[in-house]
Amino acid sequence: MIKGEPLYAYAGNILRVNLSNRTYSIEPTSTYVRDWLGSSGMAIKILYDELRSWVTPYDPANKLIFAAGALLGTPAPAANKMSVSTLGPVTGGWASGLSDSYFGGQLKYAGYDAVVIEGRAHRPVYLWIHDERVEIRDASHLWGMTTWETLERIRKDLRDPSLHTVSIGPAGENLVRGACVIQDKGRACGRCGMGAVMGAKNLKAIVAKGTGAIRVAEPKRFMKISGELRRRIASTERAKQMQKYGTLFFLPGKQKLCGMCYKNFQELRLPDEMAETIDPIKTVDRYRVGRANFPGCPIGCSQVVHFSDGPYAGLTTVNNQWEVVANL
Repeated sequence: MIKGEPLYAYAGNILRVNLSNRTYSIEPTSTYVRDWLGSSGMAIKILYDELRSWVTPYDPANKLIFAAGALLGTPAPAANKMSVSTLGPVTGGWASGLSDSYFGGQLKYAGYDAVVIEGRAHRPVYLWIHDERVEIRDASHLWGMTTWETLERIRKDLRDPSLHTVSIGPAGENLVRGACVIQDKGRACGRCGMGAVMGAKNLKAIVAKGTGAIRVAEPKRFMKISGELRRRIASTERAKQMQKYGTLFFLPGKQKLCGMCYKNFQELRLPDEMAETIDPIKTVDRYRVGRANFPGCPIGCSQVVHFSDGPYAGLTTVNNQWEVVANL
């Protein structure tokens, strides 16, 4: 882990990478956190201060910021979010998306609270961050791959099956305005087209791994309070249902209350036959083989499913959440 300022709950550094000239620099996190706290707040401040009025989303002068939440990397319950922020192609204004994240924790363990991407690479590249090592690597062999394929190939190339990435697929490479940035295989920073900005910079992926730790001011008290909160959250009836089905647990109630967003809000309910087909009690219970959760999450709402029949027979993945189904 690269050493930074002695800040509690933070790694202490912000990494700036200029893809145009293949250089990087490091600055202190404290410049921003005392007023802007973390993640999206820091990113908003950087974008506001540094982007000129003439900059457009696909311009090399635009900045793409990956930032970890203030308590990410600690045992604090629900402190597992990272953000991606930029000037987005959907509106032309500020764009930010959040994702549960393994990557964000590894970024902080490597010594960085955020990565600010500047410029544009002359050819496809990916960024490899391993403690004090920062490398801009060729990604020509990854270009055209899906995010699933990209993750597996990078793990193979770097000989480490435990690595975590944020990456884009063909949509981002081809500047589709709604393209997402995908964390590993199943979580998306999915609003406003940050994936397209990543593609415009010829940045296929960022990989992070660290061996450090995040300090807190009063470790014993912090651990005690975190443990109490985790137990209280996990013991609620709603949490128990979410442990079985994730946020799909809300689907029947939202369907009954006309709380869906079907066809871009043209209809507020799914067709009955569709709702019945994706009923979580029928789908998740049928294919579930385990559960998965992100560090810091006291619920673990992701259900690991393995399809034993149909066109996806043999596939093991995690189930969709309610937000995906509601926006069909």
